[in-house]
Amino acid sequence: MVNVFTTIGVVAALILTMEKTGEAIDGEDVHASEWIDCSEFPCNTIHVTLSWFSLIGCAHAVMYTTCAIVWLSLTPAEATRDFFYWTPSIMQRPSQSMMLGVTCWSFDALWLTAIKHGSNLMIWLSFPAVFLLLHAPGVC
Repeated sequence: MVNVFTTIGVVAALILTMEKTGEAIDGEDVHASEWIDCSEFPCNTIHVTLSWFSLIGCAHAVMYTTCAIVWLSLTPAEATRDFFYWTPSIMQRPSQSMMLGVTCWSFDALWLTAIKHGSNLMIWLSFPAVFLLLHAPGVC
């Protein structure tokens, strides 16, 4: 059971290392796109919002799974069933937080790609992203 929490925590921590909250979109990064102008559209605001939701979701998943591992290690083996009965959302909450973080991170990466490399590349990259986004809830 602890392996499930460890996996969620490790994946969330890996996403935390890849998120780009501190980076800003400046004039040299912006591709001459025909459909978006960052001087008139809040490109940085969208980027910071998506990356902060990613940071918050993944940080919550890491902290919650750490607490869950500690709680499970302190619970006697014979009381594990009661523990899960009284805390039914203990596996649901870190999973949802991790999925929120991964989804926001993915949309932020797609957004930065569209800004920096233009909309033609974004169209081709969005197909597998939408497939994975729709596939994940069905599997989980």
